[in-house]
Amino acid sequence: MEETLLPKNEMTELQESQISETTNQKPINRVKGIWDIVWKFLLANTLYLIIPLIYAIIYYFTTILPSKEEISGTTDERMDIIFDLMYHYALCAIITVTLGIIIFIAMKFVKISFGRIKKQKILPLMAVTPTLAISYMCFEFSCAMLLLISGWLPEEFLENDPDLFMIITPSTWVLSLLLIGILGPIFEEIMCRGVLIGGLLKIKCPVWTAIILSGIIFGALHGMIIMFLGCTIFGIITGWLYYRTQSLIPGIIMHIINNSIVVGVILLGCQYTDSTESLEITPEDTKIGLIFFSITAAIALLLIIGCLWWLNKKLPKDKEEISNENLSVQTI
Repeated sequence: MEETLLPKNEMTELQESQISETTNQKPINRVKGIWDIVWKFLLANTLYLIIPLIYAIIYYFTTILPSKEEISGTTDERMDIIFDLMYHYALCAIITVTLGIIIFIAMKFVKISFGRIKKQKILPLMAVTPTLAISYMCFEFSCAMLLLISGWLPEEFLENDPDLFMIITPSTWVLSLLLIGILGPIFEEIMCRGVLIGGLLKIKCPVWTAIILSGIIFGALHGMIIMFLGCTIFGIITGWLYYRTQSLIPGIIMHIINNSIVVGVILLGCQYTDSTESLEITPEDTKIGLIFFSITAAIALLLIIGCLWWLNKKLPKDKEEISNENLSVQTI
């Protein structure tokens, strides 16, 4: 393949390999490129969020509401309604997310490949990614606990709400792990890293602007203010991983590990915690908690920095050549 006429010092490697596959390829129209990002992102969110929500609303008004002659408003009845809706929402979401993954890969909106990873020693790299995921999860959890213990967050976060007590069934485990632990992370990486970062780099957006913007949007999608900062940083890390490896696989692995552990901890907590017990924190508990979670956060942060440093050292630098076939994002 002939070398591109565009100066290499004016673009990143990923931009160069996407935009200049041949010397005769015309520069992409920026407006068209932005529109391609927007409609694909909207399609992803429609499959991921909107269709399941619409289905749950329709199910409520056509099935649940007509079957209730009188809604007494008791806790048990309200919880039955909530879990019935959540069950059907999850089933619909699993179907639409699976369909979305198939569509985005089959239509070559993104490409799941090993990218630069296949040029590296696979075992050390695959060992570092889970370490990075678990370290970040521990760091985020420790920081949240420090905020709670120190009083920066409302006391309600420390209280058990009897109305939210759940009896976890095997179907709850299966649906939660499948949707939140596996399918959700795959589709979110396709949507926020593959479509957003890949599309922004395609229209010559600066690398770190694309990565940070994708991280912010990823954080905003998770809704809760308490989760925004943590999810944004997580999105920036996985975005950097995607750019440096030119593969969605490391981010998907990291995302699946993080979500699966969180789901498991939450479900176990709901299953074995007595919601009728009041939570009392003594000054001694506060002191021990501050020390413990401060040490945990510090160790986790050091592990995160160490993993990122190791990955940055081992992965090829931007100036090193790489063939177009390794790209995990197709041209739009």
